[in-house]
This record gives sequence, structure tokens and C-alpha cells, in this order.
Amino acid sequence: MHPDEFIRNFADAVEDIEPGSLSLDTNFRELENWSSIAALMTLAMIYSEYSVQITGNELETCKTLGDLFTTINSKVLEKA
Repeated sequence: MHPDEFIRNFADAVEDIEPGSLSLDTNFRELENWSSIAALMTLAMIYSEYSVQITGNELETCKTLGDLFTTINSKVLEKA
């Protein structure tokens, strides 16, 4: 999994984000469009794109996109 691909997928899941405005250091909870619906869309994107599930609690512990990327990547590697 490549970080740029993950960021693009995240931006697609959470609508109305300007392309290029996100990085692994972005605190996604501070995004104007972050909501409970965005969280559900993010969880669905993770399952759809990476075939792993993360729990709401795991999502809650992530603060930045880098944290989320690391969580997802570790689950992908566990499956391999």
C-alpha cells in the first residue's frame, strides 16, 4: 500500500476535500467535512480498497492520516 494512494482514497471517501490538501500529517478529525458519516465512509473505503476491517475504537485512536495508514498497513501485512 502506497501512502499517496491511501490519501487519494481517503479524499474520495470524505467528500469535498481539495486535491493535494492532505498529507500523512493531516489531523483528519479537524477537517471541516469530518463527521460520523465521513467516519463510516472511511471504514467502508478501508474494507473495499484494502480488504481489512478496522474497528471504530481503532479509528478513534488514530489522529492523523499517518496513524490511520499505519493501522491499515499493519492489518494488511498480518493478512499476507
